[in-house]
Amino acid sequence: MTSVLKERSSYKESIPYESESTDMTNSSEQTKKLPVIDREENLEDERPPDKNKWLLILAVHFCNVMYSSCYWINVGVYPYITKSLGVDMVTYGYLQTAFAAMQLLGGPLYGRLGDIFGSRAVLVLAHACGFSTYFMIAIASSSAMLFLSRVPGMLMHGAQGAQMVMTDLTSHKERAVALGKLGFSYGAGVILGPFIGGQISKYFSQKAAMMSAALFSVFAIVFVITFIPKFTRKIDPKPKQQSSSVSLFDLQRIKDLMLMPGVGFIYLMKLIAGMPFGIFQSMFALVLVNTFGLTPAQHGMFMSYIGSLMILVQGFGVGFVTRQLNEKNTLVLAMVFCSLGYTLLFFSSTAMHLCIMVVPLVFGGALFGVITNSILTKLVPPEDTGFVLGISFATHSLIRTLSPTIGGILLSQFGHTSFGILGMVVCSATALFLFVKQNLQTEA
Repeated sequence: MTSVLKERSSYKESIPYESESTDMTNSSEQTKKLPVIDREENLEDERPPDKNKWLLILAVHFCNVMYSSCYWINVGVYPYITKSLGVDMVTYGYLQTAFAAMQLLGGPLYGRLGDIFGSRAVLVLAHACGFSTYFMIAIASSSAMLFLSRVPGMLMHGAQGAQMVMTDLTSHKERAVALGKLGFSYGAGVILGPFIGGQISKYFSQKAAMMSAALFSVFAIVFVITFIPKFTRKIDPKPKQQSSSVSLFDLQRIKDLMLMPGVGFIYLMKLIAGMPFGIFQSMFALVLVNTFGLTPAQHGMFMSYIGSLMILVQGFGVGFVTRQLNEKNTLVLAMVFCSLGYTLLFFSSTAMHLCIMVVPLVFGGALFGVITNSILTKLVPPEDTGFVLGISFATHSLIRTLSPTIGGILLSQFGHTSFGILGMVVCSATALFLFVKQNLQTEA
């Protein structure tokens, strides 16, 4: 028996490691032959220790707060800057459409860059583009300069970058809760941004507020370089770089991803169910002012109220629901809440009604967005999660590109109640379809 064991052990020692004796192509082919469960276990083993992981997660949340705060400083003061430069409502609409179009083009490209060059590079890129946008707006002296400031928005995707890092750091089971908590930090920026921008505008000027957003973006760049590692995805980047260097924006790869089981359906559902929300959001400011008569101060308070709801829902509510229900039932619940919110919108006639209406709408929208993004990252290979999130953000940009025109027609012809009817019908139909659908694929 002893001689047999020695012979078997010597035989094992005589076999060289395959990673040292085979080339890159063979090793990648062997990796593809691994079962999905084995690959997931390998990724779990290669993730950083818990202490470093949680420090990195905290750093990502801080970056998300910084990005959101700067963006919402911009949202708060941008209309006043455009007005001071003599921009009319039609041109303002063109500016908003141009920004949405830039983000539509840049979302998949940004995700692909993250897959190739790593998390640190794309987070720095997002904040650098934010700095360029805010700085050009702050020094703008004409509408042409405002249009030029829309160009860097193509790669200004800090929230997408945070989701990419969080996807790298979490397992399938943890992912929905982790992505939901990013809404907590983003919501903090929704509260802080308008407040900071309003105070600076009050004591200095709107352009000074925009310049502060640019300076905060510079601080965020330094923070990312200092605390975010180059790669957060613990897999060998060399084969990925070699295969991805052919094309950053690979239309064939987009087609292949869409044809993967379940992926195309999730995108289509995001586009259909997200359209009523995009239409309502595009006309929201006009509805608050013209229909409900809110003053600028009341408008700011209402936005802070929505930001607080986002923190509560995405910080606590999403995690609670996802622990109780599977992905399919969570999506059904999300559509039911959205349908309830749109129904209340149809009957709303006072600002208090709006405060009640947004509760189910924010809750349902947060659940829907988090769960669909979580499902998408689980349906594709790990090396394509950034790309698939980029396409997801491009879907939102497509909605924002189409929404102002549709929303303007509905508002002028039928009033704000038309948004409630449209949303109620679409979300109710989506909830019913998901409920009767037998085999909703949520993992590869």
